[in-house]
Amino acid sequence: MPSGKGNKHRDCGNDRDNDNDNELHYMLPASRPVLLLIAPYFMPAHYGGAPQLYDLLLRRLTAFEPVVLAEGRGCDAEAVARFDAAAPVERGYQVRRVERLSLHFDARTVWGKLAETVAFYRSTARAFDGLVARLRPAVVVCGGTYRGGWLLNRVPRGIARVNYVLGEELTMRLEYGPAARWMRRQQLRAYRRADLNLVISRYSGERLRALAGLAPEKIRCLPCFIDTTRFHPPADRTALRRRLGWEGRTVALTVARLVARKGVDQVLRALAAARGLPEDWLYIIGGRGEEEARLKTLAAELGLEAQVRFLGFVPDAELPNLFGAADLFVQTNRDVAGDTEGFGIVFLEAGACGTAVLGGRAGGTGDAIEEGATGLRVDGDDTSAIAAALVRLLSDPSLRRAMGEAGRARVECEFNAETGARQFEAALEPLCRVPDASVGHGASRRA
Repeated sequence: MPSGKGNKHRDCGNDRDNDNDNELHYMLPASRPVLLLIAPYFMPAHYGGAPQLYDLLLRRLTAFEPVVLAEGRGCDAEAVARFDAAAPVERGYQVRRVERLSLHFDARTVWGKLAETVAFYRSTARAFDGLVARLRPAVVVCGGTYRGGWLLNRVPRGIARVNYVLGEELTMRLEYGPAARWMRRQQLRAYRRADLNLVISRYSGERLRALAGLAPEKIRCLPCFIDTTRFHPPADRTALRRRLGWEGRTVALTVARLVARKGVDQVLRALAAARGLPEDWLYIIGGRGEEEARLKTLAAELGLEAQVRFLGFVPDAELPNLFGAADLFVQTNRDVAGDTEGFGIVFLEAGACGTAVLGGRAGGTGDAIEEGATGLRVDGDDTSAIAAALVRLLSDPSLRRAMGEAGRARVECEFNAETGARQFEAALEPLCRVPDASVGHGASRRA
């Protein structure tokens, strides 16, 4: 998406202080208003759900010129430089970096941590203010509002402010200490001062209203979306299953960050207790996380070692193959001390590959799974309910096939990335207007 965006460009400068030797001058077309996205978690250091969603969206924007503000810390400097240099050509957006968007302590003493806190806020605020002054965006969008909300509150009047709320920041366990409390206050202030808060599910909207006391008109639901050209049924499923070593097996699949709320332990217990499963069943678990060692121990204790395989890290390129080759995708997510699933984009990815899904009822999965049509939802804390659903789905190929076909059709119609990008722009455009050429790019005011 790099070329053809307009011939007139301007120098946006650099937000890094005292770094003239390494200064990069990004040139942005003058024909479209700038959208600045604050992304505390972004590529290449982070490749999880939020960065993937941001990337899908930014690549498809046509009404705005997208620029991402991300951290420089947390990844190899050369990898960051390569990604940022290639992004305008390969991805169609610019990336700007500050050293930190999140507060990380290296000091051990109280006074050392205090000094780091003051230095962090001063340097990051100065860099952000300078970037906004140079870019003069029409709208600033904050992703990761717990860590980025304080920056949105610094955006000058006359620039539209929008929060893009993916859900985890509403249910996450707060860090301890005065800095964490201050960040929460800033997060709530950002929600209340924003022109609009975009949420990805009805559940997230309800949680946001309760948390920040917002009026309904300040919140708009914009569901997650995926790339249906990447996630699609395999051309030769038989050959794919043979390559994976799944031939002749009835395969249940989980691919997730292995943390408690994903409910993998409950699936293991349900499989051990279930009666009536196909004799050839196999459970594949992809991903890593803090629960990995415990889950392997649990599988052994339950006597499931021969029928459970742990894949470890799964490369992005392999995800569509796993989803398309599986007979059932399973993630019986649950609420763990308020930590829950905001939407469940993985259910859309599996459905787009023609695979039936089984999810938990907690959180926002009701928007991702059309119950009884594309899959089933159960109480993730109820092992008996999980076992019954597993038996029903793994024992009925016709039901799974019908759900997989319905899942693909629903994603193509309602959750494809092109539609999501157009809905995103339609929500933002009324908040800002393209400036007159006579006053220079970025001089937009709120409508």
